[in-house]
Amino acid sequence: MHLKVKDLLTIAIKTFFLFLILMFSSQGYAHANLNREIHTLNHYHFSTPTGLEPKVEFWKKIYTEYSTDHYVVHDTKNLGIIYEIGYIKNGSKMSSRAREHRLGKVKRKYKKLLLQISRTKKYLSLKGDAKRVYHLVKSDFRKASRRIRLQTGQKERFMAGLERSGTYKDNINRIFSKANLHLELAVRPHVESSFQVNAYSSAGAAGIWQFTRGTGRLFMSVGYDVDERRDPILSTIAAAKLLKLNFEALQSWPLAITAYNHGTQGMKNAKKRHGASIVDVINGYRSRSFGFASKNFYAEFLAALHVVNNKSKYFPHTTFDKPLKLSSVVFKDFVTISSVMSNLKMT
Repeated sequence: MHLKVKDLLTIAIKTFFLFLILMFSSQGYAHANLNREIHTLNHYHFSTPTGLEPKVEFWKKIYTEYSTDHYVVHDTKNLGIIYEIGYIKNGSKMSSRAREHRLGKVKRKYKKLLLQISRTKKYLSLKGDAKRVYHLVKSDFRKASRRIRLQTGQKERFMAGLERSGTYKDNINRIFSKANLHLELAVRPHVESSFQVNAYSSAGAAGIWQFTRGTGRLFMSVGYDVDERRDPILSTIAAAKLLKLNFEALQSWPLAITAYNHGTQGMKNAKKRHGASIVDVINGYRSRSFGFASKNFYAEFLAALHVVNNKSKYFPHTTFDKPLKLSSVVFKDFVTISSVMSNLKMT
C-alpha cells in the first residue's frame, strides 16, 4: 500500500511539471504568433524585411541625395554594388540622345572591365579601377557585366512631389480611410508620378497613380474624349479599389503592392512557387515580365514612405501647396463644354 501511494505521488509530480512545461510552451508559441507579421486590410507594419535593406537604402539615396544631374552606375541584382556616382553639369537639360550617348560610354567602360577581370588568372596583378571593381563584385564577373544599369538621381523631383502632394493628400487620405486602407499606401504617387496629374509614361500609363489603359478601364472611363486616369480624385478611388482587390487575392501587403506593377495573376503565380515572403519572391521568381521595375517596386515604396515620414530631415524647407477644395455640380440639362468653361472661368 505504501509503494502504491509513493507511485501515485511520483505520477502526480511528473504530471504537474508536464503541465507547467506545456503551459509555458503554449505561452511562448502565442507570443511568437503575436510577433509574426499580421496581414489584414487595415493593419500592417511597413518595416523593411531582412534581405531588402540594400534596395531600400539605394532608393532612399536616389530620392534624397542625388540630383537629376547625378547618375549612379550599379548592379541590377545587388543594389549595394555601386560602380560609380557621376555628375553631368546641366545633364538634365541635355537632349536625351546626347545624354544616352555619354552614359552609354560609362556603361561600356564597366562592362569591359568586368569581362577583363573574368578572363584574368592573376587577380593580385589588378590595379586601379580593375582592382576596385574586383573587390566590389568578388565573383561571377561575366554575369555581372550583363547587369550594369544607370539610375538618375531624383532629389528635385521628389521635393517637387512633396510640395504638390499638399494639393491632394487630404482628399487621398479621406478616400483611403473610407476604403479602410492604410494611409501609408497614399505615398505611392511620389514614386509613380511625383503627383503630376498630366504624367504620362512611355508604357502609356497616365495620371498620379499611373494606370495603364487596360487596368484603368476596369475602374474608370478611359477613351479619347474622356480619360479619368488624369482625374486625381477618380483615379485615387480606382487605386483604392485595385489595392483592395490585390490584397484580397494575395493576403500580403508587400505582394499586393508589387501586384500594382506586375499584375495580380503574376503575383499569384509567384506566391504559389515561392510563398508569401516578398524577399523570396524577388530572389526566386523568374518571369519575362518580372524585371527590375517589379523587383524594386516594394523597396521604392518603403524608401518613399521613409522619406515622407522624415521629410523634416531630408527636405526641411518644403512648403506644401494649398489643399484642393472641391464642389460638385450636376446639370439637369445638356450643357456644352465651352459654356461651362466660359461661365465658370475654367480651362
